[in-house]
Amino acid sequence: MNLPPSLSRIPSSNRPDGSRADSRRWWSTLLSLTAVVALVGCASSTPSKRPTPLPSSTAPSSGAKPTSAPRSTGAYSARGQATYYGGKYQGRKTASGEPFDKNALTAAHENITFGTRVKVTNLENGKSVIVVVNDRFKPFKGRIIDLSEAAFLKLAPLARGVIPVLIEVVSSPSSLR
Repeated sequence: MNLPPSLSRIPSSNRPDGSRADSRRWWSTLLSLTAVVALVGCASSTPSKRPTPLPSSTAPSSGAKPTSAPRSTGAYSARGQATYYGGKYQGRKTASGEPFDKNALTAAHENITFGTRVKVTNLENGKSVIVVVNDRFKPFKGRIIDLSEAAFLKLAPLARGVIPVLIEVVSSPSSLR
């Protein structure tokens, strides 16, 4: 039996003839729309926080992103959060090619040149440590540097997990030669 278009959209339980031909399609469409509404409702309207670099009269003016560290000599500093990594990465190759040592004073950064010495200061207690960048990581949720366990321990207990820091380039590999 052919139903008029107005009845073909009604669920089968409400149709006069009880047919189920379009019932699955109707429920599928309803579920799809519900999923889309749920996903749109979960989308965040606030942009993610990026670390804010400190103003510096000697900061590079090459038009680089403000969160970018220079690959050459020059002053660079930024505020953000630090985390640590260790244990399961012990002995694995870092991005620079050297094996990771959780007991060494090293760090991972998004783009500071390998071999650069960076001073990391805990903004809550004023403690600081100088680390050598030998690995890479992708910043997220305001995190700007990933420290080895030994370096993190110089600033705070491992149980803290994340701490607010100021990072400052002390020397680059080219100035060490």
